[in-house]
Amino acid sequence: MSAMLTIYLSEILNTGAFSTSFRLLDMMLMSVVSFVVAVMIHELGHALAFVCQKVHVKAIFILFIGIVFRKKPKIVFDMTMLLLLGGIVIPKAFVIHDQHDLNVASKKLRMSLLAGPITSNIWLLVIFVSALVIKTPTMMYALFWTLTYTMLFTRSFFVKQGLMIGDIQAYQFIKDHEDYLVLILLQLSKQQGYDHQTAQFLYEKALNHLNEVSRIQTRKDYLLLQFVCDGYRLGYLKKTDELPLFIKKVSMKRKIPKQYMSILPTLLYVLIMYEKMDTATHLYQFMLHYN
Repeated sequence: MSAMLTIYLSEILNTGAFSTSFRLLDMMLMSVVSFVVAVMIHELGHALAFVCQKVHVKAIFILFIGIVFRKKPKIVFDMTMLLLLGGIVIPKAFVIHDQHDLNVASKKLRMSLLAGPITSNIWLLVIFVSALVIKTPTMMYALFWTLTYTMLFTRSFFVKQGLMIGDIQAYQFIKDHEDYLVLILLQLSKQQGYDHQTAQFLYEKALNHLNEVSRIQTRKDYLLLQFVCDGYRLGYLKKTDELPLFIKKVSMKRKIPKQYMSILPTLLYVLIMYEKMDTATHLYQFMLHYN
């Protein structure tokens, strides 16, 4: 489809539909407008999927402008959102009391992730049909930029690099890795306030995952360990036999990423809190040696 649209644009250019009076400034303005609209349509696709599945949307951000849905919708500005180079839809935290609830939440998140790419491509089709009917320079440029951004977005759907994970990659991760799903749900719950049963169920799921890994080394494992520490600190987790094992799994890695070093003092605090003094001493010595 992309090749067909490119050929069509070339034919339009050759027929002179773009007049020299259509200024460079107009073209640049159309590129900005097309980008903002493309991002907005994409995020609205995510939001609409949540609404259709009866999941309340807490906030929508388009670039740095967001709408927070409370009793009265509030417009907020957050320049850090520009780092996403797009937008984000934040659903209400899910209530998870058992495995069935977890499976339902997984399905709803995955459907929402798919809705964004589908909506983006539907929007491209709408612009394409409109350009066939309304053959003006404005529509031609709108088609050109919408096609360009849709192609870029489509590539980003499959990205997995650092903190950036595309929609399709996230869909696959949630489908194949339950611990990744648990991490997302814990992050939502932490942002919006914990439901006691949900927190306890998710913390135990995170604990079970860390018990299964041979050593703690990935970003996901460190984030789950942070949540497990919170679970112990807040009293949601009671089984303390696993704590010495976590210390061994952390200390097996020679180099801990700097952004996760703050986990170690939290873990030390939890050990002292539950009177695991021998293990606390071992961790403290490891921290001194590591520094």
